[in-house]
Amino acid sequence: MDHASRLAAPIVIVHVLNFRNLYGSGITESVPALCRAQADLGRSVTLAVNCARDEWRDNTFELLEVSTPKAFQKLGFCPGLHRELCSIAPRADVFHAHDLWTMSCSYAFSAAKSAGKPFVVSPRGTLSAEALKIKPVRKAIVWQLSRRQLLASADCVHVTSRSEYQDVRNRGVRVPVALLPNGIDIPQWNPDWQSKQSNKKKTLLYFGRIHPIKGLVNLIEAWSRLQARHPDWRLRICGVDDGGHRSELESLVESRDIKNVVFEGPVFGDDRFRVYTDSDLYVLPSFSENFGNTVGEALICGCPAIATTRTPWSELAEVGCGWTCRPDVDGLSEVLSEAFGCSPEKLAEMGKRGRTWIMQTFSWKMIAQKLLETYAWLQGETERPDHVIMD
Repeated sequence: MDHASRLAAPIVIVHVLNFRNLYGSGITESVPALCRAQADLGRSVTLAVNCARDEWRDNTFELLEVSTPKAFQKLGFCPGLHRELCSIAPRADVFHAHDLWTMSCSYAFSAAKSAGKPFVVSPRGTLSAEALKIKPVRKAIVWQLSRRQLLASADCVHVTSRSEYQDVRNRGVRVPVALLPNGIDIPQWNPDWQSKQSNKKKTLLYFGRIHPIKGLVNLIEAWSRLQARHPDWRLRICGVDDGGHRSELESLVESRDIKNVVFEGPVFGDDRFRVYTDSDLYVLPSFSENFGNTVGEALICGCPAIATTRTPWSELAEVGCGWTCRPDVDGLSEVLSEAFGCSPEKLAEMGKRGRTWIMQTFSWKMIAQKLLETYAWLQGETERPDHVIMD
């Protein structure tokens, strides 16, 4: 069988995701998108979850949903999911778990190893220095008890950026690493960059989880320095409230009498693209990101972006579609001041360059195909792909 024929051979892929613990994070968009892309390439794909969104039910991939009592959902305890994964393991070719700390990852590892099937894990940013500062004692215990051995026994670790690759190696994990970014969904409609009304306030958007690791306190502090000089702008913070952080931010805004800040709940599916299209500038002020899907989503909608140097979006300025800055108040203030000084025509032109770049570089079809090559290599069917790093 030649190389092309091997890659075209049927591969049964089981992706495992603990949706309840990751509600509102980028993983809940990127993992189903990966499943769709691999299924569209002719593979048999199952997404196994403990809870699913309605839009996942009518898809090209198979959905395996196994519910669990609410008290166990946070950590992903779901013995029924483990039983289901073990039952389908004999006919699966590869298991691919997403996230690291929940029991869903353990279930996928157990099912794969018991059936002698390759096991791939995507840590999804959980090993960064900033992420490890969150509940550090619990994570240190779980690392010693199980996760160090799980990663050391994985057949491959998938990371989405060079910094995440370094995080994996810094933890002493020496297994092969597939370095591949996420793809970016393309809206099913064409954004109209000329549709923004000239008589309304321009919008600086943050879209994502409302969590301390996202650097939103710094963003609001930077905004407070600039608001008086730019009354034609507003700050829109849109996303899932994670752990009550939204109320902390609202209290900060109220106590400091900071103007033109709007908080809104999450938006999912294709509806989220209209949030980007209705904005003039996107900002991701995070202290840590393994990828940062929202930057790519903003760009695909023609909205230029700002991201900190703690994200993997260092090429924004080089491409001419945005800025990068230090993850502190001064860094954000400097870049925001420069961006607010741009004309609407310049911002629109930057957005168009960003959309072209994303479509050329972050195609889900291309990323899905490269992961299929990784799976085929793990099965001994092909040579090691160039994106798999051994050292």
